[in-house]
Amino acid sequence: MDDLNEANICRLCLRIVEFSQILGEPEKAMLEDILPDIDTLLFRGELESRRTGETKDRFRTILSMEFYEQALLLALLIKRRKNRKRQRRFWVDPHGAERYKKGMFYNGYRDLRRNNTKFKEYFRMSVGCFDELYSILRDEIAGKDTVMRRCVPAEEKLLLTLRYFSRGTSMASLKPEFLLGVSTISIIIHQVCKSIINTLAKRCIVTPTDQEDWLKIAEAYAEKCNFPNCLGAIGGKNVKISKGKKARRTGPTVVLLATCDTDYRFTYVELDGSDSDYFKDLELHNKVTKNMLHIPPACRLGSSSISAPFVFVGNESFSNTPYLMRPYGGRNLCPKRVNFNARLEEARVMIDRAFAILTSRWYDLDASLKLETQKVYRKE
Repeated sequence: MDDLNEANICRLCLRIVEFSQILGEPEKAMLEDILPDIDTLLFRGELESRRTGETKDRFRTILSMEFYEQALLLALLIKRRKNRKRQRRFWVDPHGAERYKKGMFYNGYRDLRRNNTKFKEYFRMSVGCFDELYSILRDEIAGKDTVMRRCVPAEEKLLLTLRYFSRGTSMASLKPEFLLGVSTISIIIHQVCKSIINTLAKRCIVTPTDQEDWLKIAEAYAEKCNFPNCLGAIGGKNVKISKGKKARRTGPTVVLLATCDTDYRFTYVELDGSDSDYFKDLELHNKVTKNMLHIPPACRLGSSSISAPFVFVGNESFSNTPYLMRPYGGRNLCPKRVNFNARLEEARVMIDRAFAILTSRWYDLDASLKLETQKVYRKE
């Protein structure tokens, strides 16, 4: 075994010394046996470096082969101990065992229901709206009691999820409030979110599929924003992610792309989209070009003889397509283009207001999501 391996094993043993607090008695005894050899190796290496005036990675030692065997065996034991699954000390965390007495659902929830204003401030939803949502999701998120333990009630699951959305903090911050484990909170939130998507996505986010519905949206934009033949405003909301193996210091972002009407109701939502120069890569573009949404054909603008198609309106980050219109770029524009940009911006700002209303109610969209990236992108 060459001198370089001796130096590497020395560094390995010093690293083991740093983590000696996790060793058992046999490993500690073995470590004490090889510590003198480590000191000898370091001392000889220091003398060699001083004599030559430079640091050398390779130097001679008189250590026996038994030292290497002990060091490698000790490293193997450390690796096995660190990879060994941690055994639970408690069947139920003593702090969580008092959930039925001190937990928010059993202690303060009933009092909040008597005050609709406080309830809305706490869960960002009125009592009547919560009861309606609970009646829709109850059967899908309800669990079953077992011989081993009682399940978390469906009503508490929904409350916990709404509290997570409204606070915009980590799941660990909900532990002292609901007296549940972080892993349990994570499972509950993902279960409720999946149920909400499966049950309410198609009911609440309705994309028009016939010409009459599109014409109603276009008439509203022409009346309120003075922009005719508009199918809706399109834009994106950047949601930051601050956890995950791929997360950088600044954190990756997920773009929530959507379209809306003049009443700030979302008519289309896409998660993996980007409000950059790639409208052609979006699923919305594919549906429009394949006429899956039954968009009305081009028609005349008012009493003029000019025929124009129906389009979505976006900002400068989008590119012009037959179904998407952006403002003119550059400076020193002519009066006609300035007027056009002003009208288009009046229609496009609807999507900004819709996102502002959404984030003012659910603070988690305005904060950094403490989630793994693959969980945010996951589609089930």
